[in-house]
Amino acid sequence: HCFNPIVQHYWHCGPFTLDHWNGLACYTAAMRYLYKNADLYSMDTDHIGMMGISKGQYAVTRLSDPNHAGTAESKKFSSFPAGFGTFPDGTPQAQPWQGYPSRIHCGWQGMGMGLWEREYITPDYVPTILACGENDRDVITDVGTPIFLKALEAMNTNHVYLFMEGLGHSFSYGYDNRLGVDRHRLVNDFFDRYLKSEDKLPPVVLIASPRDGAEGVSSSEAIWVQFAPVIDETTILSGRAVQVATLPDRQDVKGSWAVSHGGTKFTFTPDAPLAPGRQYELAVTTGVKDKAGTALQDARTFRFQTAP
Repeated sequence: HCFNPIVQHYWHCGPFTLDHWNGLACYTAAMRYLYKNADLYSMDTDHIGMMGISKGQYAVTRLSDPNHAGTAESKKFSSFPAGFGTFPDGTPQAQPWQGYPSRIHCGWQGMGMGLWEREYITPDYVPTILACGENDRDVITDVGTPIFLKALEAMNTNHVYLFMEGLGHSFSYGYDNRLGVDRHRLVNDFFDRYLKSEDKLPPVVLIASPRDGAEGVSSSEAIWVQFAPVIDETTILSGRAVQVATLPDRQDVKGSWAVSHGGTKFTFTPDAPLAPGRQYELAVTTGVKDKAGTALQDARTFRFQTAP
């Protein structure tokens, strides 16, 4: 992150970072350097992913707006005393490597932003994972993750919210019993679908709820499945690519599907509440296709039982 080199101590409660005053210049310059030297580093700059946690989240937050190059730093320095002029708006020197872009194409960001940074979320925000550990203080603060998540949802952005059971201030690793997913695999599946698009990888199920094997599920609990990349919604909304049925007789549950999260999350609303103490199956078939027409390679089933 854009560290303040004159801070007296790293944990000093004060100006430990220059993110809000000089971060945008810092991070866009770093990206322009990579674009300029793409051949030197054998980089494919058409597909760049970015990860940042805590103090490092701000970089991902700002660069995930595709139009960040036309924006300004979030804060300005105060003026000098009278007669001594004013501070420049950020770095006074000309920005290096002009003429090169600074875009990224997907991101992972976690625990650190919120109230101040929600204004930088746009409808065309690049696909992102917002992650937060169950034991991290940011999950309950009114200026952190909850505020940021609400902004992502309000904009209907392509995002995955990864609330990590049992973890604290941490990157995504380990198995999440609550979600029924391997977090490391989820993150890699997500990045692969947006960074390896030329490989035409099949779409993948990232998370489904209720998770496979869940018991005591409320009859009113939301039923949903989230994919990467963006899905051809007609295969689910008007097709039968994803089905909910009773077990063991496999009778279809009547209801309707709704799409959100930029075309990656599909939520099923039954016409009537699910029966108590009954087994159900959420079946994701190979009829699911992404926007490029590539079909899901491996069908998935998620079985759960409602509370008595």
